[in-house]
Amino acid sequence: MEESELLTRFTTFLTSEKRLASITAENYCIWIRKFQKYLAGTPLLKVVSDNIHSFVFLTSSETDNSGKKKRYTVGTLRDMIKSMRSFYSFLLTKKMIDIDPVPVKVELPKEKTKESEFLDTDEMGKFLKFVARDKSER
Repeated sequence: MEESELLTRFTTFLTSEKRLASITAENYCIWIRKFQKYLAGTPLLKVVSDNIHSFVFLTSSETDNSGKKKRYTVGTLRDMIKSMRSFYSFLLTKKMIDIDPVPVKVELPKEKTKESEFLDTDEMGKFLKFVARDKSER
C-alpha cells in the first residue's frame, strides 16, 4: 500500500471512528508527513522506536535558517507525540504492523497550569459597588 493511501485511511479513521475534527486529523497528518520526510526513504511501516525518539528529539531542538532555536509550545510538542501514537496505534489495530514502535519512554510534555487569582475583600467590595451603580443607571 502506498504511504499516501495510508495517510488517507488514517485521516478517515480519525474523523469517522475517533470522531476527531477534520482540522485535527489534518494536523496529525502534517506531523506524520514531517516524520516521513525525516525518515528519508525508510517506509513508515518499517519504523523502529529509535526513529521516533530521534525525530522527537531533533524536532524539539530544531533551529531556523538564522540558527535560532525554534520555540515549539508544549501543546505543539504534545500534538506531535499524540500524532505519532495515534498513527502507529491505527496501524497496529488494522494489523499493518506487528509491534508499536512508539516508545513508552516518549512522555507527553506537561503543560503549565495557571494559578487562579482571587479578589481580596476590598476588590470584591469595589466590584459589587460598581455592579450596583451600573444597574441603577439603566
